[in-house]
Amino acid sequence: MFEVTDYHELLALNKSLFEARYHAAPDHREIPGSPFVAAMHERVLAAIFAHDNLPQPKIDEFLKWSNRTGEQDAVRHHLKDADWCRMDSDTQRQYVTILVQPFIATEAEIDALIEFAQNHHNG
Repeated sequence: MFEVTDYHELLALNKSLFEARYHAAPDHREIPGSPFVAAMHERVLAAIFAHDNLPQPKIDEFLKWSNRTGEQDAVRHHLKDADWCRMDSDTQRQYVTILVQPFIATEAEIDALIEFAQNHHNG
């Protein structure tokens, strides 16, 4: 299996994942909503946090969805381009959750993103 052992390579990979997942106009629309890429991004951030020996409150603050305004804008943009009407409600919720990963959103924040997409596609 592939392994990243250099901290600077890990930081570069993290920046690349942010760019791929939260770019306003990605070249490959499937990347932001990929559960595989989202899980990998989560593991990369966990490795960075572990290396930096960050206290949990700092990690929690970084991962708090309400603090991620740039990523929020990108997710709303991705939701506008999604094949939303072809998804059932469970798939829609799962898709939004994947877009938000690795960040931690409340149920109310997930619901607000779903409502945003519903309003955009149905109204």
